[in-house]
Parts: sequence; C-alpha cells; structure tokens
Amino acid sequence: MKQLRIVIALLLATLLQSCGNFKSPEFVGINSIRVDEVNFSMATARLNVNIFNPNRHKLVLNNADVDVYIKGMKIGKLTVDEKNTIAAKSKENCKFVIIVSTKDILKSGISALSDLNTKNIEIKLNGNVEGGYWFYKKNIKIDTTIKP
Repeated sequence: MKQLRIVIALLLATLLQSCGNFKSPEFVGINSIRVDEVNFSMATARLNVNIFNPNRHKLVLNNADVDVYIKGMKIGKLTVDEKNTIAAKSKENCKFVIIVSTKDILKSGISALSDLNTKNIEIKLNGNVEGGYWFYKKNIKIDTTIKP
C-alpha cells in the first residue's frame, strides 16, 4: 500500500511539472480570409490562421477574446467558431471568426484596406485565448503582430 502511494505521488508530481512547462502558442500568419457578411455597421469574416504549438502535447483552443488592431486602431474582435486542435510541436491552420466595425475600418484609413489587400500591413492581436490539453485549462495571453 505504501508503494502505491509513492507511485501515485510520483505520477502527480510528473503531471504537475509538465503543466508548469506550458508554452503559449505562436500566431505565425493568416492563410486565408473569407468575408461572410457585410452591412453598414459591421463585417464578419472567417480566417484561417497558422498557429505553432511549441508544447510536447496537443493543444485544444476552445475560446478566444482577442482585439484586432490595424495601424494602431482597434477594428474588431477575433473569436473561435469551433474548437481547434493543434498537434504537438507543429503548425496547424485554425479557424477563427472576426467581427469588424466598418466605422472603425474607415477611421483607420482607406489605405489600411488597400494595404490589407496587398498584404503589406501588420495586424496586431491582443487578448486572451483559452487553451488546454486533457483536463488542464489555461487562459493564454496573446500580444503579437502578424503579417497576412
């Protein structure tokens, strides 16, 4: 019985140690943008974002609340439409939804739209993504700049 307790304690220590080495995923770039809906107040688009998982285990992205900035101005919010699974130490295309205020896009300048079209612009992402593996969940702070 004493040996069983020691084995359980070692397994728990190993599991907790692996959770402590959790690294944030890296947003590598945007692969595609598909506009779903446009009206006078907002536009909704679906994005395929390439994300690298530096961890030794797969990562499941469940939820996102990330603000999107172009030329220093907030233009919208990035959310998760469906769970995204990223294999260990690999890049995966993850599906996100972006809701953009047309008013804020116009404020950031028409040049931002042409820059976005020619892929000569940087997009800043700032917020939180909920991710995890097995039963371990963590809010991951995202503060990165990507080029489409």
